[in-house]
Amino acid sequence: MSKWTILIKDGLPLGVIRPKDPAMALRIAAIAFEKQDADLMARLPEEVGADSYTFLGYAARDKKGRSAIVTKDGVWVAALEPGDSYVTKSEE
Repeated sequence: MSKWTILIKDGLPLGVIRPKDPAMALRIAAIAFEKQDADLMARLPEEVGADSYTFLGYAARDKKGRSAIVTKDGVWVAALEPGDSYVTKSEE
């Protein structure tokens, strides 16, 4: 992993997935937030359509602290966008 990749507490990288319909994901997240519905938020990928998400890479911060998405080797892939979600694996 790149030294810029964000790791969770067990040392695994924080992956980034993006839905085909970010607006829908944001609408559902807003409803879940407004209603304080943790179950709905946890089901967000299923509600949007889990198969509609694409794995983009890993969450990272550059030298200036800006967020980005990078490959395993730290190569820039894209900027984070509204609707992106974070995922982790049980092992890398």
